[in-house]
Amino acid sequence: MLGMLWCTRGVVPPPCSMLVRFAARKTQKPPALTTAVGGIPSAYASDLTGAQDFAIQDPNVPRRTEYTHMKRNLTGSVKRMRELCAICRRISAKEATLQLQFSLKKAGREILKALHTTVAHAVNNFGMDKERLLIERIYATKGTTQRPRMNIHARAKMGMMRKQVSHVTITVREIPQPVNERRLGRWGRLNRTYRKYDKIKEAKKSASVRKHCADACAVRSNEFDCQQHLSRARVVEE
Repeated sequence: MLGMLWCTRGVVPPPCSMLVRFAARKTQKPPALTTAVGGIPSAYASDLTGAQDFAIQDPNVPRRTEYTHMKRNLTGSVKRMRELCAICRRISAKEATLQLQFSLKKAGREILKALHTTVAHAVNNFGMDKERLLIERIYATKGTTQRPRMNIHARAKMGMMRKQVSHVTITVREIPQPVNERRLGRWGRLNRTYRKYDKIKEAKKSASVRKHCADACAVRSNEFDCQQHLSRARVVEE
């Protein structure tokens, strides 16, 4: 039947072995997930024997220390993308995220999306440490220009508007923790600064939790006082 379909389209049919493999691939069912420790599927279970607690999507895929991802069709010209790519090259992924978040350029949001996707794939699929990722290479290439639109000008003239898109390729590499390291990357904040930020963040989080608990206790006490007042008023009326 597959051979007849190929012939009706005017194309020379492939060998029978290829047709058999194609049909078997279409009818093959995906493998079932086996349960691991705690009832978690083995395809998403954590590596309990290693020094880090990370999730690997496919147990047959070995753990890697370098990953490359290309984000296609990002809004913006290549010239504007390359200005920000030069800033993020050879620095840590955490520092690049901070630089792009506080950037006033529109291309910063697009590169930030590509960076988030690259880091998420590296951590979730290949078990890389998020805190030790270094942007080894990052560059932008020209994408497919969309269909131009006509723009009317003064004095019976016209021009063409072309929307430029770019492809951004990012390569991240996991760097082991050396002894007495000051910073990860060629420039950026020091490691002690990040540790200080983490302590401040934890302190703010614990303070907000305590404030929330105090507010909840105040609301409950007010409700209890209102109930006591209503009960006393009922006794006086009786």
